[in-house]
Parts: sequence; C-alpha cells; structure tokens
Amino acid sequence: MIGAVALDITDRKRMEDALRESEERYRQLAEASRDFIFVLDRNDCFAYVNSAAGEVAGKKPEELIGRPRASLGVPPEMLARQKEANNTVFATGEPLSAEGQYLMGKGGRPAWHNVTLVPLMDGNGGVHALLGVARDVTESRERAQRLEEANIALKVLLRHREEDRQDLEEQFLANFRKLIMPSLEKLRKTGLSPRQSAYVDVVEMNVRKVFSASGAAAGLAQAAFTPIEMRIVEFIKEDKTTKEIGSLLHLSPRTVEYYRDRIRKKLGLKSKNVNLRSYLYTLP
Repeated sequence: MIGAVALDITDRKRMEDALRESEERYRQLAEASRDFIFVLDRNDCFAYVNSAAGEVAGKKPEELIGRPRASLGVPPEMLARQKEANNTVFATGEPLSAEGQYLMGKGGRPAWHNVTLVPLMDGNGGVHALLGVARDVTESRERAQRLEEANIALKVLLRHREEDRQDLEEQFLANFRKLIMPSLEKLRKTGLSPRQSAYVDVVEMNVRKVFSASGAAAGLAQAAFTPIEMRIVEFIKEDKTTKEIGSLLHLSPRTVEYYRDRIRKKLGLKSKNVNLRSYLYTLP
C-alpha cells in the first residue's frame, strides 16, 4: 500500500515536471518572438504578455500582467476594435483572424497588425481566456501600397507613350500622303514600263506598312488574313483594279476575285452591299 502511494506520488511529480518543462519551452518561444503574444482573461485583464509589449505599448511585461487591457495606452478607437474582436471569440468559442489598426507600432504611431485570437477552454468546455498573437504588417502593407502606386504610375506613363506613338504615326502618315504620294503619282505618269510601275507600287505598299505597322495592320490582323490576302488588301486600299493586282502578284483575275471574296467573308461583308475599299479604311 505504501509502495503504491509512493509510486503514485512519483508519477505525479514526473508529470508535473514534464508540464513545467513544456510550459517553459513554450514561454521561451513566446519571449523570442517578435510578435506580440498575450493571454487575456474574462475580466479583460492580461494574464500573460511577452517582451514584445515594449513595441506596442512601450511597457515591460510586468507593467501589463494583471492589468486591464486599457493599460496598453492605445487610442479609444483601437480599444473598441479590440473589444469587438475579443467579445466575438468569448461568445462563439471560435478562433478569429483579422487585420487592422488594433495596436500602436514603432515610434508610437498607429500600426496595422494581423491579429489571431484563439479561445482557451476550461474543464467545462467554456472559454475562460483567449490567446492572442499580433503581428505588425505595417511595413509590408506600405511596400505593397508603394508598389501599387508605382504600377499605376507606370500604366499612366505607358498609356501616354502609346498616345504619343499614335500621334507620331498619324503625323508620319499625314506627311507621307502629303509629300510622298503626289510624287509617286507623278512618277507613274512618266511613261514607266510595267516592271518599273510594279516597283513603284511595291515601294508605296512597303512604306505604308512601315508607317501603319501597329495601326491598320493591327486591326486587319484580327481577321486572320494570310500573307497573300494582306498584300491584296493593301492593293485594294490603293484603289488597284483586279487586273492590276493580278499583274503585280502574277495571278489571274479570277484568282484575285477568289481572294477578294475570301477577304469579304472574313470581314463579315459577304452578301452585303458595302464597298470593300471604303470599309478597309474604317478599320482601326
């Protein structure tokens, strides 16, 4: 009998020692954390705070343990947010995670914290206290905000550059039509041979492509034209006849008509009384 009692006492002491060691390990982890870790009882008083209390309240742990939550010295609106979150956990018995201005930060300025509250249950299944972990996320939020502002500024800059590019392209095209086209038309009237006339046509077409690479060409590309169809489109826009296009591309007039029909179909103009050349100039 005496031996059994002694064994029971020994087992109990071993369990108590193990519990104390476990508590000490967790306490060391909590003290080493840069997060504010605390335990708040139902009387709204701190049962435990770690050394990070100095960051959020400018006080040592012993100045807060056993004291009301209001002793944190934070503004009333922060106390109200804290109370609302705490009451929710006490009432529901469910963990809660939230992000907001719940505590002060470095330099005594309002800070953003990610707060996790976990209910601590008693033997009857009721919530007798809550464990809280508050992590300062102010710097990461500010970095994200600066990055977002930089992205917005970059988008504005790129939009302006695109507008400038379009204006420059339109100016080039206007100058091309005003200064180059008349000269090419005069050159065509100087009695050129068919081969020379073809070269003039090719020069005009290629120059148009250079100046409108991201304008009309981009709009026409949406129609998924083949290379030969794109060349015929350019000639149609230049008011070339079917016979002239066939001569330039070494195709029969019937083949050119076939491609013209395919172009109208891809543009949705099949069986519509719409001038193809005029429609092509309306494309963006």
